[in-house]
Amino acid sequence: FASKFETINNLEQEISSLKTRVAELEEENKTLRKQNLKTDQILGCEEKAKESEAEDDKLASLKKQLSVLEQQLYDRGLEVDLRTKALTEATNELEAAYRKIADLTDSHKAAATNCQELSDKLDETFALLLAERERVSIAEEEIRSLRSAGNEGFSFPMTNEQMVAREMREKAAYAQKLEQELEETRKRLEDLSKHCARKDDELRTHMEIINVLKEEDGEGRREIAERDRRIKELEDMVQGVFDRGELFELTTQAIRGLGERRAGTDTYRLGDCEYLEGGVNRIDA
Repeated sequence: FASKFETINNLEQEISSLKTRVAELEEENKTLRKQNLKTDQILGCEEKAKESEAEDDKLASLKKQLSVLEQQLYDRGLEVDLRTKALTEATNELEAAYRKIADLTDSHKAAATNCQELSDKLDETFALLLAERERVSIAEEEIRSLRSAGNEGFSFPMTNEQMVAREMREKAAYAQKLEQELEETRKRLEDLSKHCARKDDELRTHMEIINVLKEEDGEGRREIAERDRRIKELEDMVQGVFDRGELFELTTQAIRGLGERRAGTDTYRLGDCEYLEGGVNRIDA
């Protein structure tokens, strides 16, 4: 019995030792689980940090793209301003051309009226010249007839003869003057005709210029409308980039904004992230 009691005591001691060992193993297992959890948390935070760096790279790329888009928008604005200025100048030139056409039209009408008056005066002067030549011819014929008949008892007074001769000379001078006026009137009429022709050419030229300016004006307005549409698309694109940039910033803040639990827990830090024994608390954006 003593031997059996001793064996039982030894077995009880071994059982107690085994229980102690089991408790130690359970404690070690618990410690290993905690360490594994911490390791998983560290790996997860490192992965989040890498994702955050990738998002930072994307944000930098978006900012660069935004800068390029802003420069394009600025260049488009300058181009639109230049085109608007050119369109304004073309409109002013068009208005000046219309005023010039109005002046040329008035001048053409005045020249046509003057030409008609000179033509009427030319016809009247020519008719007077023909009538005067006819009267001079009749008077000369009468004088020759009187002179030839003077030997037959008809005497033509010297005074009357001198008076008729003087009147004929005056009429001849008047006829010569009328011929000069007629020639001057013809020259003026030719000059006015040439002037009217030049005015017609200028009018046609200005009309062609106006048609070209109208086409350029229409083309310029279409280009400005197209550029306004492109500017609106660029503005929408820039706004979308701004929105995506704000979303990336909020995501980065959510990743980096890890909460802390200080109630009896150990804290492990890696950069801006905190890895807690009881887990990771993230602040939702």
